[in-house]
Amino acid sequence: MSIRSWLAGMMLATCPSMAVAATLSDALALVDQQHPMLKIGELRIQAARGEHQEASSYAYNPEISLEPQRRRLAGGGVTNDYYLSLSQRIELFGKRGLRTRVADERLEAAQRAQQTRVLQLRVAVAKAFVDAYAAERMFLLRDKERAMMKRLLEAMERRLRVGEGNQLEVQAARAARLAAAQASLAADQERMRAWRRLNEGVGGRWEKTTLEMPPYPWEAEPPVNAVELAMRLRPDLEVLRASLQSARLRRALAEIQQVADPTLSIMIGREAGDRLVKFGVQIPLPLWNRHRGALQARTADALRLSDEQAWMETRIRLEVETALQRYRATRQALRQAGDSLADDGERLGWLALESGEIDVMRFIDYVRQRLQARRVFIELQRQAWLARIELAAAMGCSSFMTGACTREDVQ
Repeated sequence: MSIRSWLAGMMLATCPSMAVAATLSDALALVDQQHPMLKIGELRIQAARGEHQEASSYAYNPEISLEPQRRRLAGGGVTNDYYLSLSQRIELFGKRGLRTRVADERLEAAQRAQQTRVLQLRVAVAKAFVDAYAAERMFLLRDKERAMMKRLLEAMERRLRVGEGNQLEVQAARAARLAAAQASLAADQERMRAWRRLNEGVGGRWEKTTLEMPPYPWEAEPPVNAVELAMRLRPDLEVLRASLQSARLRRALAEIQQVADPTLSIMIGREAGDRLVKFGVQIPLPLWNRHRGALQARTADALRLSDEQAWMETRIRLEVETALQRYRATRQALRQAGDSLADDGERLGWLALESGEIDVMRFIDYVRQRLQARRVFIELQRQAWLARIELAAAMGCSSFMTGACTREDVQ
């Protein structure tokens, strides 16, 4: 059996089986549908809505009391008396309105936090998808090398049996097969780890067995105002802005809460046959607790969040600029590399080995160099996609991962 005859069999044996392919868009859609963290976030939004409803309600309920009384008179006889009172505490200086505005900002922060969670999960699953796709292709190349070295060993052993080869060729082929098998096993383990991370990223087990990356979107350039766009789109920055506004409102509320709310009351009753009507006003005296500690705490919170917002804006600018630099560098490297490695390179190597133009050692080196070049190209693709995903995360525009930022994103 010649090398040329079993070369065709090796080509068929190393081709992946046909299966329904899953795309990056499928993974992103699956995150939006089933990830448990999004369901938890929705419950947090519901809790914020409940707090908003509670804050917008009046702070105090009216109080009513009834005191019946039966007493014996000193001169003899019995009277049946009663006292019926109604009291209501009154909020002053717009406290209810401020509480409602604080609840508005907290609800806004909860909704923005959910958007932040969605963006983080989509970025995580996109990276996991790219890693799993690259690991799958790396394994296929390693497995192809293992199959080639195995068949090479079989060919060298046949040549040795018919007296056309030598022991040195067999030993070299055996060592190459052992190294290729070990590398294939390591690539398979990395592929399984990548799939586990992908399953975690989509929020559950994914039954897909084949991944398909879309063509790299060369035409989708990043926006020229990427930094300004990030300042408008980053949901985590919006969470901080809403928290800062809430802290300022809570400080204003703490300031006016130093003025106590009065209580108005009215009492009607009957005592010894006489009818009673009484009006009253109760005003707490802020002698022992003037709520200055609460005001100091709210002031410190507002100042802290203001500094945090300024620092986050600085970090976002640096993050976007760094992501743009990496994106341009990896994109240029991928464009320059191109996919110029023809699939018939291995076939030419086999023909050269069969004709005697190269020996076994040179053939092994040639195959390894060819496959290593392909692995380098796969890694370039992986780095280019990861750089694109990181730029999308830095801008807060998840649609840039698979294309250009949409009109809904930039508006």
